[in-house]
Amino acid sequence: MAGTIAADTLTHSTAGSITTDYVVEGSAKYWVDFNGTGTVAVRDSLNHASLTDGGTGIYTVGYTNSFNNANYCIVGGQTDNSGSIAIPRQATNLATGSTVIRTTNGSSGADMLYVNVIALGDLA
Repeated sequence: MAGTIAADTLTHSTAGSITTDYVVEGSAKYWVDFNGTGTVAVRDSLNHASLTDGGTGIYTVGYTNSFNNANYCIVGGQTDNSGSIAIPRQATNLATGSTVIRTTNGSSGADMLYVNVIALGDLA
């Protein structure tokens, strides 16, 4: 059974209220956790369509549902085998259906055991 719930405000019995704009505008629309070493593999995800290994420390992540425009935010993290943590950086301009992520170990590209990417913005 399919249906629609229309509401402008969500109210919790003890924690107060929030407008649905915060849920629609402020929720992650995409996330992925993947192994970036050897044969890259997704561990878990939301709205994830594809993962491509583009060379040492370069990955392209694709979205099942595209973003409305290229003005969305990418947040990420990476951890290598030693537990060293850094933040991946975007390698190219954002596209509505995918983006390229670059992981580094200091100043050079490096494959990482754990790579996490989150995207926030408006879906098409």
